[in-house]
This record gives sequence, structure tokens and C-alpha cells, in this order.
Amino acid sequence: PPATTLAQAASWAAWQSQARDQSKAAVLYTERRHLRKFKGARPGQVRVLQHKSLTVTPAPPPQT
Repeated sequence: PPATTLAQAASWAAWQSQARDQSKAAVLYTERRHLRKFKGARPGQVRVLQHKSLTVTPAPPPQT
């Protein structure tokens, strides 16, 4: 995806996290092929094999 799309999605993800009140937040992202389920994992819990990170300012998504 374009860098602007990643930055916008990361900003929205940071807004939905505990980092909402911080001025900057690090958000990890990866391709699906770099995720693995592991034994005993709760639903939605995965192991990240490779990732990149973006530092963004948390911002709410636009209202529709």
C-alpha cells in the first residue's frame, strides 16, 4: 500500500490503543505471511516473525 495509506491506518490504530493520550506512538505492521499461530494462543493472538514500524501521532478516524 502507499505510504500515506499506511501512515493513516497506523494513526487510527494508535488512536484505538492505550497510546491515544501520547503525542507519538510506534505502530508495528507486517504482511499476513509473517504471522503464525502458536500452541495455546488465545483467539486473535499470533506470533510476528518479521515487522516494520511507523511512529505516528494518534488521530481519530473521520466521522461519516
